Amino acid sequence: MRNSTLFSFTLLLASAFIVVRADDPDGVWGWASFTPQTGYKETTFPVQGTSNLFGYIDDTYDASKIKRVILQIHGHGRDCWNYAKHTSKARDEAAETMGLDPTTVLSIAPEFLGIGDMKSGSFKASDNYLCWLGDDWSGGYQNIPDCTPGTTNVTSFQAMDALVAWSSDKSRFPNVDTVVVSGHSLGGQYVNRYAALGKPPQTDGVDLEYWVGNAASYLYLTDARPASRADLQDCPTYDDYKYGLTTLRTVLGAYAPTSTGPLASQIWNTYISRNVHTALGLADAGSGNLGCEGLVQGKSHLDRGLGYMNFIQRFAGGLPLSHTVDYFPGVQHNAGKMLTQPTSLKRLFFDRSSGGTTQPSLDGGSIMNGTVLKFWSTSGRVSAKQLAALGQHVVQKKVSSGATASSAHSSPNATSSPLSQGTARQGVTLTPSSALAALPLAVPSLLALSLASVLLLVATF
Repeated sequence: MRNSTLFSFTLLLASAFIVVRADDPDGVWGWASFTPQTGYKETTFPVQGTSNLFGYIDDTYDASKIKRVILQIHGHGRDCWNYAKHTSKARDEAAETMGLDPTTVLSIAPEFLGIGDMKSGSFKASDNYLCWLGDDWSGGYQNIPDCTPGTTNVTSFQAMDALVAWSSDKSRFPNVDTVVVSGHSLGGQYVNRYAALGKPPQTDGVDLEYWVGNAASYLYLTDARPASRADLQDCPTYDDYKYGLTTLRTVLGAYAPTSTGPLASQIWNTYISRNVHTALGLADAGSGNLGCEGLVQGKSHLDRGLGYMNFIQRFAGGLPLSHTVDYFPGVQHNAGKMLTQPTSLKRLFFDRSSGGTTQPSLDGGSIMNGTVLKFWSTSGRVSAKQLAALGQHVVQKKVSSGATASSAHSSPNATSSPLSQGTARQGVTLTPSSALAALPLAVPSLLALSLASVLLLVATF
């Protein structure tokens, strides 16, 4: 359990120094130009009216051969060209080690531009490139009209809907059968929310997969968190969107769920129906988010991922059958290494739910990797039984089409729900002892990160 005094001291330090927050909606910095990437060309994708989403795409491809499209989302740095490179490296690795035909995979790296990029000279308003205020795009926030005069209220989720539609268009790619929306770090935060809230078009014969790597925060469906009551009381905005459901409809406007019924139920039933792959590096000890809303989910990327798996396990009695979770020993907060792990290659380039390659069970271990956490709200302790009771009100009762839930894989209190009881696939079989064995890898990383932060502060001042 986090010590409340230490937690408050951490927040004091965060406010006392100039730091880069992963969710800081700054509009100050920006790119003066876009960096060329070998094998890619700059392009645009139509979104709404005359507005476009900027990005990079393979410079050559045969549309008739494309079966899978990878939409790789950048992180806080808005450097889509680097993420295009990560996808290329992963694709090459899958071709070399797993027999992938690289000509069947199209790589696209969209760019959620910031107002700072236009002010720095990388593009001009007449280009009609959609842009956002700082990191607002990661939560599906609406665009700012400075970059696209006359185009307003376009969420970054709508932009992705348009890109998914473009990628799954059978008249453009007659043999496409899978589109993957993938993101690491802040991109992972985006994909986690988009999997729960996005409204991508449904194209017959095309599966949509989501890959979430080392996100610095997740979308919770209740006000319970793996933090103390005191810490939550010290953070009155901890359940505001994009961290919880409070203010969601205000932030997303017309894009927010509008059907009748509890909001949590609508979102959960969407999330449970989608093919979501979560990946966590066991040596990712970095915070990446110094806001209290992120800290109450855990002190590091790994802690927050484990906390979210704890929440899903308690809330729903297991992992949705169409979801997976993978833990990678020794891997820190590194997009390139996360994306080229053998299991990640399988998720990105081979998994296709309707094709029967996505299965509900782990090789061994649990979805929480042996880590059991306690949950609290501002009202007090939230027991596992209370979380399960909340979950029973929103868990979809019927098994999704084509799936079966045996007694071994179903929730004990909802025998027909499409859940895997405490299990999901992993890249490596892990037990509590092997998780502890990974700690020596994480501690030096944390020390190095702390030293780097001190040096940065000294240089700044």
